[in-house]
Amino acid sequence: MLTASSFARSSTFVDWPAGAVPLQVTAHLASGIASGVEWGPALDGLLAARLWSARKKERPADAPRGLDPDHDPEDMPVPLARVHYEDGWYWAATCGWPVDLDPTPEVRYWAGRADQRHLAELCETMPKEISESTGRWRSRVMPTPVLMCSRMRWHAVGDPDAVEELLAPVRAIGKRRGTGEGEVLRWEIAELAAGALEAAHLDQWGRLARPTPVSVMGEEPSVPCGPVSSYGIRPPALHPLRRELVRLPCSTEAEVDLEQCR
Repeated sequence: MLTASSFARSSTFVDWPAGAVPLQVTAHLASGIASGVEWGPALDGLLAARLWSARKKERPADAPRGLDPDHDPEDMPVPLARVHYEDGWYWAATCGWPVDLDPTPEVRYWAGRADQRHLAELCETMPKEISESTGRWRSRVMPTPVLMCSRMRWHAVGDPDAVEELLAPVRAIGKRRGTGEGEVLRWEIAELAAGALEAAHLDQWGRLARPTPVSVMGEEPSVPCGPVSSYGIRPPALHPLRRELVRLPCSTEAEVDLEQCR
């Protein structure tokens, strides 16, 4: 069992939303999700994106836009507990991991080319020829790695009713959603028989399932985990002020040697 003593620095939960409990969240998928890594999107990111989509229209015109490094981005009030540690905090939720993953790699491809008639309508002047083999407007054929799985699963500590309400309208997750990837058939929310620290960090096999600061995990982690990297610890994860030196989620391989994490 993961306890506060498992961390290099003691972590405690505060600011629990009303009715918060350890949760297991499952997305039942039509045909897996497109992802460039071995894990799926972070649950806190999915919830924050839903809140942000409703709130961004109300922002004043002079509010910071995009990933402005000079402004600390607003934290969305997602219905999750927080893990506090000496240097900051993050939401008590994992990234997704595939369930019933097909071990055979699946790579799909998408193609794109510039519509020269559309460019002519937008530009005052046009070159005689736009090359489709070189330059900015060249045609492209790009790979899309897909995790072929029937379900994507997360653990968290939060309000099950509020989490379910936010996720219910989400019909696709992962990359290339606009082209049909990551279709969600239904969501399933259930209470999890686990401690709060376990639910906030580990998958069902007891492996690290979220980016966790190295200062929290320590130099010799007590659970299987991924390599050290610079990564966002809470949404918006791409903002420079959200990045820290972290242990990445553990590989999806069934057998993981704990010594490889040290």
